[in-house]
Amino acid sequence: MYKTQNQPIICNSLYKESSFDDLLITEKLRNSFSSLKKDKYMKNGDNYRYRAFLQGFYKNNKINWFEKTDFFQSNQINSYQGGITRNFPPVDKEIHNDIENLLLELNLLKDDFYIGCHQIRITVDEKNIGCPAPEGFHQDGFDYVMIIAIAQFNISGGITLLRKHSSEEIIYKNTLQPYKYLIFKDSLVDHYTTPITHLIPHYGYRDVLVITLTKI
Repeated sequence: MYKTQNQPIICNSLYKESSFDDLLITEKLRNSFSSLKKDKYMKNGDNYRYRAFLQGFYKNNKINWFEKTDFFQSNQINSYQGGITRNFPPVDKEIHNDIENLLLELNLLKDDFYIGCHQIRITVDEKNIGCPAPEGFHQDGFDYVMIIAIAQFNISGGITLLRKHSSEEIIYKNTLQPYKYLIFKDSLVDHYTTPITHLIPHYGYRDVLVITLTKI
């Protein structure tokens, strides 16, 4: 199921956390999160996630994006939304270059990869908390997963944790502030992000790009 052999070396350990220049996050990219549509595949009552999807491949030092936005995970991988093909709204073409420039500037594409890009906003208000990972600790089924923190407003929580796969040992625990990213070897660790609540009774949100990489 997982590609654990001949992986490109993106990080020498199980994970890598770093930051990037805030100039890489354009105003157009930040603003685009406000136009995301509600995730229609969430269970009844879970009204806090908005998302769009983009996929393609990196080859010959260039990213090529696909038109299709179908996405499938098995029940074994995703206990919350697995077993069905989900068709998400596409990421706005106006920000394709912004995402591409961000990925290339981070210099993490060391080999040829299939790329999945999930643009996600988790919201919170006076009636709802927001759960970035309603399935709990999990894996996504790729070689690498990267969480890029774009923006947040009026929230508490959102702590990202990593543990060794099939273990209770927590090896990473931190709140990813904007302009930070975390990349990890998906087959070797489980990941989870705690729910968010608002600091002041009002609306709040957490905006991230989740990038998945699978070696071609």
